[in-house]
Amino acid sequence: MAGRKESARKLLSEIEALSREQYVPSIAFAHAYIGIGDSDRVLESLGKAYQQREQGIAWLAVWENHGAYRTDTRFHELIRRVGLPGE
Repeated sequence: MAGRKESARKLLSEIEALSREQYVPSIAFAHAYIGIGDSDRVLESLGKAYQQREQGIAWLAVWENHGAYRTDTRFHELIRRVGLPGE
C-alpha cells in the first residue's frame, strides 16, 4: 500500500514459508496481496478467512480503502455475508 511492492512480495514469501510449518491466518495473506495489488488473491484470502471464521474478518468494513478489491462486487458480497454494514 505504501508503494513498496518488493517488500510486500518478500513478506508474502516469508508467510508462505511459515505457513508450511505453522498456521498463518488467511487475513495475513490478504494484507500481503493488498500490498502487491493482487485483488483476486485478496478476495480469495478473505473468502478463506470468512470460511475459517477468523477474528480479523470482523474488521473488514473498516479496513483502509486501498486497492481495487474494495470496489469489487465480491467484496461487497463478503461484507454482506459477514453481517457488517455496507459502505
